[in-house]
Amino acid sequence: MNQRAAFFGALAFEFRMQIRRRAVWITFIALGLFFTQFHQPWFRPITTPASAAIIYWTGIVQSFLAVAAGLLLADRLPRDRRTKVDELLNTLPSTVSTRVFGKYLGSTIATLVPMFVIYSLGTAFILFRWHTFQPLPLALASFTAIALPGVIFIGAFSIACTAVSDSLCWLLVLG
Repeated sequence: MNQRAAFFGALAFEFRMQIRRRAVWITFIALGLFFTQFHQPWFRPITTPASAAIIYWTGIVQSFLAVAAGLLLADRLPRDRRTKVDELLNTLPSTVSTRVFGKYLGSTIATLVPMFVIYSLGTAFILFRWHTFQPLPLALASFTAIALPGVIFIGAFSIACTAVSDSLCWLLVLG
C-alpha cells in the first residue's frame, strides 16, 4: 500500500468521523455561549478600535476553546485500542506513524471547523457593531497566527500524552 494513500485515507476517515460527532459541536457551541457571557469584546465602547476587539476575541477563543479541542482530541488512540480497531489497522501494510499522523491531522482539522465557526460568528458581530469590514483581514490573520498554532500543539500533545500514558499503563500491567 502506498504510504501517501494510507495517510490521506486516515486523514479523510478521521476528519469525517470527528466532524460528525455531536459532542464536538455541542461542546464548542456551549463553551462559545458560556464564555461570551463573561468576555464580551463586542460590548466595549465604540471608541475602542475594532482591531483591538478582534485581537481580544481571538485571545479568548484561543485561551478557552483550544482547551476544549485538546479534550476532544484526547480519546482518538485509546478509543482505537478499546474497540480493537488498532489490531485491524496493524494488519495493513502501511506504517503506524503514517496512520497516526493522518489520524492527528484529520481529527485536528475537523475540530478546528466548529472552533472557526464560533470565532467567525463573534468576529462578524464585532464587525457589524463597529460598522466596518476593514479589520476582516486582521481577523483571519490573527486566527491563523494566534489560535491555529495553539490548537495544533494542543492536539499533538493530547494525542501523544494519551498514547504514552496508555503504553505506560500496559507496561505496568504486564511488567
